[in-house]
Amino acid sequence: MPDTVPNEFFREQRSFAAIKQELLVSYFEAWCRIRLATRAIGSEEPLVVVDLNAVAGQEQLAQQSEDFEVLRNLLRSTGKRQGLQESVQFFLHDPVKAGIAEISRQLEQQTAYEALVHKPLYLHEAANRPLLEEALAAGSPSFMFLNPFSYGYAQEMLLNACNTWRTDLLMLFCPDSIRKAITGKKVSLPLTELFGNRLPLISAFCRKEKDNVRRTAFILQHLHCLLREKGLFTLLYRINLPDSDTASHFLLFCSPDTAAYNCFKHLMLPYSAYQQDGVPLFVSDQGPQHQLALFPSRPKYTVEHLVEDLATGAAQFRFKSIEKICDLHSHNTPYIRENYLAAFEHLRDQQKVVLLNGKTMQTVRKAAYTSVVKYLL
Repeated sequence: MPDTVPNEFFREQRSFAAIKQELLVSYFEAWCRIRLATRAIGSEEPLVVVDLNAVAGQEQLAQQSEDFEVLRNLLRSTGKRQGLQESVQFFLHDPVKAGIAEISRQLEQQTAYEALVHKPLYLHEAANRPLLEEALAAGSPSFMFLNPFSYGYAQEMLLNACNTWRTDLLMLFCPDSIRKAITGKKVSLPLTELFGNRLPLISAFCRKEKDNVRRTAFILQHLHCLLREKGLFTLLYRINLPDSDTASHFLLFCSPDTAAYNCFKHLMLPYSAYQQDGVPLFVSDQGPQHQLALFPSRPKYTVEHLVEDLATGAAQFRFKSIEKICDLHSHNTPYIRENYLAAFEHLRDQQKVVLLNGKTMQTVRKAAYTSVVKYLL
């Protein structure tokens, strides 16, 4: 794969495996840093990492070399930080069973393999599935990569992860796969349970609406909402075809943990297009503006709207730093710290707030992340 800077990566059409290769290894390393930093001293609980599309699921077997490279890089990453080789437990699975044996053979040839205290376990072996379920049920820090619309076991794991386990999920899928899984003649039991009473609404909408782009947007809106109703922080990133507003894939991240959520959000910023006011769109390419409820041409999130929202936040935000306010307010929005700096400068100019030095509590003229906000009543 050619070396590219993040904001250039999606200027070429990328396959499932290539997207996974680009993003999964980076997030895995960052996620492990977070989990090791927050794990109790002396704890021996494993960091559970699950790849349910280890052969990339949608790819042809002839293209497996890219998929194996993802796993080899994950394995090598465990040697970059002290404690990972003793802590990480990989669980691997894929509906393409022909590739599992080759995955095992290639991983065992890696130098990093011997250093792993917990060797990778393969979920096509029935005896390993209860081991994974026990670790997740016990609350072990866990991260799962999957295309939840590619096969039944992945859908079961998605349902359990949302309802029972406190698992960080990174989902990668194409528009066709989610439409077929949710609007097909027979929706699987796990997806039926997950979508619940939303499923009849989705079915009715898709019967009336013939445009597949609008169908996909409607389904994603409901998926987004139900995940948030379960107390999960979510971020949806749309990967467009180059110079187009037609989606080739979607990335959907969800987590019960703000640190994991903020980490993924920060990771995706270099890949994102931005509005003129500096609010990230979490889209790879704006393309021609298209009327979509999920990605409206008249944006829901703007610095102007943020100013209006923060103006009424005296009870919640008074005498807190801009950085702290961002931590409290930005979840499940595209807003980033720079947007909060701009918003509070607007509020200061409107004489609705005064910005104070975080140490001396003296008035300052230039906003900084450490500036304390004093609301003027």
